[in-house]
Amino acid sequence: MKVIQSERRGNRRYHLELDVRYKVLRRGGVLFEGTGRTVDISTRGLMFATPALIPVGAQIEITVSWPIRVSGIYPIQLSVMGYVVRSDAGGTGVRMTIREFQSAAMRPALVQAAGASLHMM
Repeated sequence: MKVIQSERRGNRRYHLELDVRYKVLRRGGVLFEGTGRTVDISTRGLMFATPALIPVGAQIEITVSWPIRVSGIYPIQLSVMGYVVRSDAGGTGVRMTIREFQSAAMRPALVQAAGASLHMM
């Protein structure tokens, strides 16, 4: 991970290339959706590359596939809500209003198996 230096912003940006799924929202529904790759991430925003030009000011929901797994098994995703502050050939910049790490739910059979093995100890 590379920290981007010589930056005027108050928050550090980290160069990370991760898969992204996004939904552009309008009036409670999905206007359109797509995929892309992150360019960089900070505590308040992220930039991602996608072929679509997303309107500045649009509300957006983003899911970033995080490279670390819980217990080395279960995938983690960064779920983001925010709005587009920049969109051009260089990428789409998003100001995050809500961000949360989520792990994929374990299958019921795995939960039961894990519970059974704990009771056997």
